[in-house]
Amino acid sequence: MICRIGIQSGLCFAILLGCGLSGGCAAPNWRAERIAVVEGIRIPESLAIDHKNGCVYVSNCEGDPAKSWEDDGDGFISRMTPEGKMLDKYWLKSKPGAILNDPKGLAIFNGYLYICDNKRLVRAPLDRSSGPEELKLNSTEIFCDPLTWGGSLYVGYGGPEKIIFKLTKDNSVSLLKGVESINGLAGDDKQLYCVTWATHEIYQIDPAGKDEPVPFGLADKFVNLDGIDVLSDGTFIISDFKANRIYTISPNRKTVKLLTEVDTPADIIVDHQRSLLYVPSYKSQKITIYKLRKG
Repeated sequence: MICRIGIQSGLCFAILLGCGLSGGCAAPNWRAERIAVVEGIRIPESLAIDHKNGCVYVSNCEGDPAKSWEDDGDGFISRMTPEGKMLDKYWLKSKPGAILNDPKGLAIFNGYLYICDNKRLVRAPLDRSSGPEELKLNSTEIFCDPLTWGGSLYVGYGGPEKIIFKLTKDNSVSLLKGVESINGLAGDDKQLYCVTWATHEIYQIDPAGKDEPVPFGLADKFVNLDGIDVLSDGTFIISDFKANRIYTISPNRKTVKLLTEVDTPADIIVDHQRSLLYVPSYKSQKITIYKLRKG
């Protein structure tokens, strides 16, 4: 049973609090207050927060959502303020010799914006001194999500092989033990985590790449997981794309709570400095920004 308290005033979004999907009320209560909606985005999948330059990058697949895994060369990256004001809709646009097909996962690392572009991992300098450059990682499957963590870049692999790519600042590449169909990566001060699309589970990943991933055992609660982040108190926030929901998971990994409902939430990200949650709605083609509040 879920204890429901509806709150709706102005820009406040209705939220659900209480005993959670797994039982028990000891888990932290988080609520999400909607503060902005960014329209005019073209099939958004992911965002990257640039604290140094005070902006947020948004990946746009463009075209038909049903064909957003085709190499059509029409993708682009937008740049907006943390509050959602558009600064440059076509900050990085596909062009001959510097193609972007359907850019999805984003991360900032070592002065570059790294972009998962279907079966390619590309990067572009933040000063736009050159266009997208493809990195050769010998993959024939899709890259889904990059994560800057612990001085390295980790890249999720959306194919059947159970691996995660690790890139260091000197461009060396190593492989970690992962799981199949990774669709989102996150990290706290000690561990890496991922969510999967096909098996709709959350896993703890060994950053050293030696131990096997450890499942949370919550797969029966979800449909198709897309994004994940971890709050300062150890609470996990995940997006369930086909269920049209954002959930929290308690630090002990036992209690699941519905945070908010939003259409086709893709690769969510939290600005921990501002306590802002960014949710790209893949099919509705918009970004919803929430203020996270505890208690």
